[in-house]
Amino acid sequence: MYINGIGLILPEASNFNEFIDLARGNRNIEFLPKYLKNNLLGYYANPQISPENPYYPKPQDIKILRTDVLAAVIAAQSLVNEAHLERQQLLNANLWMTTGFFDENIIDENSKLIRYLSKAYQIQDKKQRLRKIYRAIPPLLGLNTLTNLTESYVAQYIGAKGRGTQLGNTSASGYYAVGKALAQIKSEATEIAIVGGSNVASISCLLTADRKSNIPKSITGAILILLEKKLRKTTYAKIDKLITCFPESFEDIYQCGFSLSSDVLVVYNPFGYNYEQTKWRRKFQLDKIFGYVPGISAFLSILYAISIMKIEGLRSVDCLDFDYFGRMSFLTIKSVK
Repeated sequence: MYINGIGLILPEASNFNEFIDLARGNRNIEFLPKYLKNNLLGYYANPQISPENPYYPKPQDIKILRTDVLAAVIAAQSLVNEAHLERQQLLNANLWMTTGFFDENIIDENSKLIRYLSKAYQIQDKKQRLRKIYRAIPPLLGLNTLTNLTESYVAQYIGAKGRGTQLGNTSASGYYAVGKALAQIKSEATEIAIVGGSNVASISCLLTADRKSNIPKSITGAILILLEKKLRKTTYAKIDKLITCFPESFEDIYQCGFSLSSDVLVVYNPFGYNYEQTKWRRKFQLDKIFGYVPGISAFLSILYAISIMKIEGLRSVDCLDFDYFGRMSFLTIKSVK
């Protein structure tokens, strides 16, 4: 299956050429400290998104959209424009999205909501306490924290009306989304599929990442890719295989049909699961670069693999991912040139 379009909004990268510069080391993400009650939780980085961007959402939507959803809406429209997709093509297009955490500023100690809720829970009388809580909750909170917000708004802005859904916030979800898209295209249920994800570098994200890392980090952003069966002149690369399983050991992976296709590996392993490192000549560990990004790790891996192939003229790169629960996902990206 061919990757025929890429859209992204990340810190220091708003298109694929800028992402290649990140992979080359010509650009560096500036991480800022995130505190909670004067305790350093970790570091985060947000993309710079200008209201002058031609794909910036409508004013009435801005008050609802989290930063990651805003990034996804812009990235999706950029992808559609780059791939020259017609509205008619999008009517049956599949859209499979993943999301990371979706509580951007909800539990921030500086938010008014937390201060009001803290006062409300000090009230002894149950009726008075609930009345205070209801008054404190902003009317748009429900919309702002919808788990399917990313997929819903991307679908609206690009006009995708085929099959699709929003998946959860483990890194394996991204590979599941790719797998569903590939299956739909192979079965000829659709000719094109757009898969992608968004991630918020929130306090919840950093607290979850703290399981293995003393000072974790994360980025906010979105990545989408276009999958098609046909090869184009502008095709980026080919997805050769995809495997997801729960291995008890690295040797068990071979029982899942696992086989190496490259001597270069892009790995996402933020929780330090054991795997045989001598199988590949070189490896690039994404969580060391971007931090804990479960909503977009699969798509970061794919983009990083394509970047390495272009930079070094490689024929293929393997991608390996371990999610929070130890679930392993593997795919191979191959050059089409």
